[in-house]
Amino acid sequence: MPAIIITATVIPDPDVPMLAVRDPAVRLTEYLSALPHHLHAAREIAADVVLAENSGADLRPFAEAAERQGFPHHFELLPCESSAGHLGRGYGELRMIADAFRGSSAIKRLGEDELVWKVTGRYRVLNLGRLASSAPKVDLYCNLRTVSLDPRQRNLRWVDQWAFAMTPRGFDRYVRPVIGALERGETTSSETLLAQTIFDHRDDARVAPRFAVEPRVSGVAAWDGRSYDRFRTRLFHTGAAAMRRIAPSIWI
Repeated sequence: MPAIIITATVIPDPDVPMLAVRDPAVRLTEYLSALPHHLHAAREIAADVVLAENSGADLRPFAEAAERQGFPHHFELLPCESSAGHLGRGYGELRMIADAFRGSSAIKRLGEDELVWKVTGRYRVLNLGRLASSAPKVDLYCNLRTVSLDPRQRNLRWVDQWAFAMTPRGFDRYVRPVIGALERGETTSSETLLAQTIFDHRDDARVAPRFAVEPRVSGVAAWDGRSYDRFRTRLFHTGAAAMRRIAPSIWI
């Protein structure tokens, strides 16, 4: 049975940069609002769920919400170590993934070739079931973008860190080194460093650097507080989906 890691930081560190949504009450509401969607997606792919939280928040509301949903699979609450806020949100998420691979009973039961999905708890990945069903037999399955519509970032490489999948072997080979580089201060952006790592291994047989379908996300972006549901963002994803069919070599 596969697994989904839901990452959560209810009470953010005041040193976390580029974070628009800081109110713990607002964040908790957003997490609990998205949780039924995550559990529905887990039902679709018959996955266990690990909710990893790294700010010491009370996890009982999550347990109560899962119980109300009648979730039929294993639902595990995993308190994680708090991370250095100045290293960023992305670093905190990767650290929670590491904690889950090390401490989750659900993930420890998985085989070396089974994918573990990671989703950001405040966001709804609207087509996670379709993404999971399209996953090839690889160690890392993600969505790398190498073309930006912003002229200031035309050659920026970026990975959609709000949803990707890895096997235990894939985590150790491709993701864990990024955590170390962030801790050493080699970069401040987990998304761009992870993207570069994936780009460097894009020809590896065990890496699928592009989702087979355009991922769809709903929620409020943490860095600027804007909705992913706004017209401009929906238009971008519609265009990106079209480009996958028309010009699949352009990774927009």
